[in-house]
Amino acid sequence: MQPRKSIYSARPAQGVSNTPGKAAPPQARSQPQAPLMTVAVRVRPLSSKEYAQGHRPVVAADSDTTASIARLERLGAVLQSEKGQMHSYEFDKVFSEEATNQQVYESTARSLVPKVLDGMNCTIFAYGATGAGKILFGIG
Repeated sequence: MQPRKSIYSARPAQGVSNTPGKAAPPQARSQPQAPLMTVAVRVRPLSSKEYAQGHRPVVAADSDTTASIARLERLGAVLQSEKGQMHSYEFDKVFSEEATNQQVYESTARSLVPKVLDGMNCTIFAYGATGAGKILFGIG
């Protein structure tokens, strides 16, 4: 039985040496490496029930790599921390509300399939609220 391969590398990061005070050789710094981890975010659209209850979207996909989260202002806000704010975050990939399961799969998981079949260990970690569609993505 062959030992399993791993996508994780035991080599130090580019330009880093395992020896304190000593830089890595130039050839180690110039070798491009594929990312070991990709962080992707999918903005879930609000359901008709959520709209009927008066909810409104607070997360928006600004670009293919940036998402913004709005903190809504509290009624009667006095403190600065209670006032509305907008925060932007950068990810490897951001999918808007219009993205299909196929698009998410193609951009995130498809490239892992040949690696798994070649014996590498790969993990897809889906995180989100109950009912947000994680299983739909997994089987869709």
